Amino acid sequence: MMCAFDPARLLADKELRKKVRAVWYYPDKASYMEDEHIRQMHYTSRKPSTYSITVTWNKHQSRWETRKYKGGNLIRLSFGKDYRLAMWQTTHSGPQADETLDTE
Repeated sequence: MMCAFDPARLLADKELRKKVRAVWYYPDKASYMEDEHIRQMHYTSRKPSTYSITVTWNKHQSRWETRKYKGGNLIRLSFGKDYRLAMWQTTHSGPQADETLDTE
């Protein structure tokens, strides 16, 4: 699961959960695929949403690539040699204004 905030702190503090705009993305294990070029999985919210994230390990370039979508439209592309850096670039601006929040 991915979140743009410290998940331990967010889940432990009931008042903070009411104040923080957060979206949690969970792996869709059925979407996992791997071939000689990439290893990839999609992540979606457990609440109905048009947003999703695809995480890819590009084997030839030895880098992580993340793509955030609204429906079929790519709204953010990030990449890096380190998974954390790629995910930070994807989530650092927080949820989109119309994105379904998931703090409970």
